Amino acid sequence: MADPSRRCVRFLNYLLLFCILLWSSCHIHAFTTQKQIDRTSHQLRQSPFDADNDGTSPQEPRVRFSEAATFDDSVTTNPVDSILSFITSDMSSIAFGLIGVLILLVNRLWFASSFDEPETSTAVLEQETRSNLLALLACGSVLVNGVSKLNVDTVLAEQVELIGTLQDDVSFLDGATRMTNHEKATIEWGLSAIIAATPTMSAVLLQYNNDDQSWSIVALKGVLPIDTQIQVPSSTPIIDRCNMNAALQQETYLPTLQNLPGRIEFTYLPSNTQAVLILPAGQSRIIVLGSNQARSFTPRDIAWCLSVSSRIANEI
Repeated sequence: MADPSRRCVRFLNYLLLFCILLWSSCHIHAFTTQKQIDRTSHQLRQSPFDADNDGTSPQEPRVRFSEAATFDDSVTTNPVDSILSFITSDMSSIAFGLIGVLILLVNRLWFASSFDEPETSTAVLEQETRSNLLALLACGSVLVNGVSKLNVDTVLAEQVELIGTLQDDVSFLDGATRMTNHEKATIEWGLSAIIAATPTMSAVLLQYNNDDQSWSIVALKGVLPIDTQIQVPSSTPIIDRCNMNAALQQETYLPTLQNLPGRIEFTYLPSNTQAVLILPAGQSRIIVLGSNQARSFTPRDIAWCLSVSSRIANEI
């Protein structure tokens, strides 16, 4: 007949493994529910400045627990979903993982000192070590999952004063000679909306000319270079590659422009531009956005800019 201590240890190990499996099932269910909530949210329809925080950059790195999923007051919330959301939160994952590791540690110390016969202790320890190892890996995965979902606020780079002149109104150059007034109004609205709602300081619309295989400037707004003759250089490998991927509706983000040798091709932006975001804007057209702060464009800013560029592409 098995020793009572041995049966108790096995029971604790099986109970811990059962709790881990139950937690995994709850996590999958809550993850699916959260995805459905995210699809119906309207965050990307708002301006990026309408964020949950005050919009200021933290002075030092911060680590915060993520907030629980919020539901509309007009919708009846299922209590089971609320409980599952709490169980699968980062705080609960870290707590459950630490509690599981602590239980395993106490269990191991108590189990190792509960046998007096060396032969019996060695045989039982070899058998129980395998189950303890599986339980430890399960607790570690729960703990790592909780840590990975923490909200980490990093310190943003300092803002610099761009070298150039501020152009409040949209300027149309030779590339816009064949455009109608409606198309110009759409471009003016789009560039103004991007500058007003994102960290963009300079916005330039470029068009590719198939005749002479070169780029020309259609419109620009914001902080512009001091040079009166603003032109696109003949060698533009970065925006050429972006034009090839325009059909995929994918943006190109250069978060630290000053560290890249290719910054010399952005002659139509201030020389000390810190970050560049390139967006597709229809057939052979792209929008180049410049910022005075490195890594300043957030995923929400990029989504907002893509929606505006899509509107411009549809109108022109």
